[in-house]
Amino acid sequence: MRSLYSFFTIIFCLLATCLTVFGQNKDRSAPSTKLAISEQKNITITGNIKQYAPNQGLLDVYAFHYTDLITGKDVIIPISKDSIGDFSVTFPVNGYQEIQLTQGVKFGDDIRFGMYFMGRFFAKPGDVMDFDYKWLKDYTTINRFKGNMANSNNRLENYYSSLNEALVSSDLVPFESLDSLKSGDYVPFKQLLAVQLKKALDFNTKYFSATNADPFLKTQMDLDSKYLAGSHLLMALYKTKEKDPNLLQFLDSIGAPLNNQKAYGNFRYKRFLNGYYQFLLRETFATERKVTILITDMAKYLLKEHIEFSEDEKALCRKMLDTVNKASKEDTQYFNETYFMKFDSEYLTTFKMKATFDLIASNKDRFIKDVFLTRLLREKLENNQLVNINSLIPDYKALVRDNPVKKLFLKDYQLAYDRLYKSKLSPKSILNDAKKLPPNALVKTILEKYKGKVVYLDVWATWCVPCLSGMANSKKLRDQFIGKDVVFLYLCISSPTESTWQNLIAGHHIEGEHYFLNNAQSAEVGREFNISYIPRYLIVDKEGKVANAEGPSSAKAVAEIEKLLLK
Repeated sequence: MRSLYSFFTIIFCLLATCLTVFGQNKDRSAPSTKLAISEQKNITITGNIKQYAPNQGLLDVYAFHYTDLITGKDVIIPISKDSIGDFSVTFPVNGYQEIQLTQGVKFGDDIRFGMYFMGRFFAKPGDVMDFDYKWLKDYTTINRFKGNMANSNNRLENYYSSLNEALVSSDLVPFESLDSLKSGDYVPFKQLLAVQLKKALDFNTKYFSATNADPFLKTQMDLDSKYLAGSHLLMALYKTKEKDPNLLQFLDSIGAPLNNQKAYGNFRYKRFLNGYYQFLLRETFATERKVTILITDMAKYLLKEHIEFSEDEKALCRKMLDTVNKASKEDTQYFNETYFMKFDSEYLTTFKMKATFDLIASNKDRFIKDVFLTRLLREKLENNQLVNINSLIPDYKALVRDNPVKKLFLKDYQLAYDRLYKSKLSPKSILNDAKKLPPNALVKTILEKYKGKVVYLDVWATWCVPCLSGMANSKKLRDQFIGKDVVFLYLCISSPTESTWQNLIAGHHIEGEHYFLNNAQSAEVGREFNISYIPRYLIVDKEGKVANAEGPSSAKAVAEIEKLLLK
């Protein structure tokens, strides 16, 4: 039970001393660190893919894959083969890319890529390539390239085999040795890694001087080894929980700086950047400290961040801040129960975002600042968490240099902001008054209204990120049943305020029947449907019988609705 006093204390992870941990005293703001994004040009890959033997657990379906430098996310290019395995794909890139062939895995109704890789190669903007891949009956594979970069890509398989033979493993060190690291092991591990890296680079020099290969390929293989070493070091720091104040200097010394334009398309470089980003986030909150939130702190926060609040809600917040005409005991208790207790997690998330933002903004490497600040805010934007980043946008505009990535993010942010805070409710979004519904007969009373129709029921909350992420698929599902006897019913449970609820319905264009349930009503719905998680989807037949349902993105949801419509 939470106290009704004017403040409470929460254990919260706060900013660690990352700047000294990572040796950030060196000024890394030289002009060469500017993020260079070149104009996009197409790559065209044609060829043939044939699988002569089953690959257990995998489908005879393929895609090309690479990692986006700025977001760190996978880019998947599906390959559509004809009956004899021929294919042709064209896609845009803004610089050379290390591309991987990935095989599909079935997950429910979906096919997912990016878990199993069957080979990798390099391609440059404007290239036209021919690629043949064979999975033979003896479970060996053959990769053959023609056209641009064929010489380099055909040499890769032999290179990896030779490197493995020379080093025992092209991974530099066995992954088992990483898993077994403990406190005190970091320094000797770093020394071992440096020895293994030198062996790999010496091997590359001998191998490529003897094979007359494209210098580009040697450069990329050197980068592979260097940034793999960097990723291993990050993992070692995480496993041993040690600090390395000379980490960035060491990376510079081995030719693996944070910003390396020659490596922008390299797979291991981008994986290293992802690891460094996650490591920074972990280190930001490595030190715990108590954070006390006063009622006045919460009132200021709500007035600043929740512009959708009604005038009555804003007036109540101002009462909490009035030092002359102090709020009554009843008003204070109501504010605490209705707002303080329900917005505390959001407040702390916003507080954490500000601390993380400030840490990255303090990084003297301008490339890291530009890329990671954009990535940090975009992640929240894509999770529909605008309230956690709205106050950071002015600082972002001032700190991040102008480039196409910044411009695109700000455009997407403004669209999302306008959609969330300036949208009007659709006439097809019906807001029902739930206040007079009896808590002990709530579900029965609501469903009785829709008897004779099929009901697709979505139980959600305004603070639930997966719930909001699913609303786009919910719209697609609704669109398939326009004019049919189907009701899309949305029960909002355990949520702070009706004004936020209405704002989200308008912003996400959630058309259908809506109910905002208070605490007692939410508890009743939870008991009635045995809800332990949200979003939760249910389906109700024309007679009122309730059953669990698949989510709106599933083809099974469509089939189940169609089946019940026929009864």
